[in-house]
Amino acid sequence: MNFIEVEIYEVGRTGDGAIILLQGVEEMNEKVLPILCSPMQGGSIKMGLSQLSNSRPHSHDLFVEILNEFGCALDRVLVTEMKDSVYYAELHISRYGDDGSEELVLDARPSDSIAIAARVRSPIYVNEQLMEKRGVSPSSFKKKE
Repeated sequence: MNFIEVEIYEVGRTGDGAIILLQGVEEMNEKVLPILCSPMQGGSIKMGLSQLSNSRPHSHDLFVEILNEFGCALDRVLVTEMKDSVYYAELHISRYGDDGSEELVLDARPSDSIAIAARVRSPIYVNEQLMEKRGVSPSSFKKKE
């Protein structure tokens, strides 16, 4: 599987949820990959992008704290595939110890993965074939005036 690096182009609201638009950094930057999520997930991603902090940690903040406490770091997020209209992602985490490091791969929802990556500024990658098949022009998401 080939992957391309993407960035968060936009996080917007839909009628009853939110949408994440991922755009290729160097390759396929003429397309965005739309991923639907809940309004809470969209808000969490926006919070992570802005590096705002709350008086109490949200779930994604807590996950980052747990990673840090256990000597782990999020290396990258991979959006791997879509099955039955559901996107799949993986968190690639390094765990550091006295004997060196080991890589852990965790299955996760793309929205959670992206919210965590936004907090720690970790790179996000999308399966190239998925972007080719499901990616659309950013102009199809112009804001209504």
